[in-house]
Amino acid sequence: MFINPYGNRVLAEIEKESNKTESGIIIVPDQPNQRSSNGIIKRVGSESKLNVGDRIMFSKFAAHEVEFNRDTFFIVEDKHIIGTYTQEIN
Repeated sequence: MFINPYGNRVLAEIEKESNKTESGIIIVPDQPNQRSSNGIIKRVGSESKLNVGDRIMFSKFAAHEVEFNRDTFFIVEDKHIIGTYTQEIN
């Protein structure tokens, strides 16, 4: 069983941010409670123009957070997706 978004929505999982530089220095975030707005699409609705596996940037306050099988996902409408990217954002 899995969550399938409807219409022009996507189901995204937050992309894990690296907290270590190439030289091994660990970076502590300035605001640890700030939610990331970068994710990887896991499922797409029937009307979405995006694809599974696309990396997206989305508006933090437009996403609906859902927990499923102890994992956290975000359901986002296409219109709230700011853009896509192809590499990790540092």
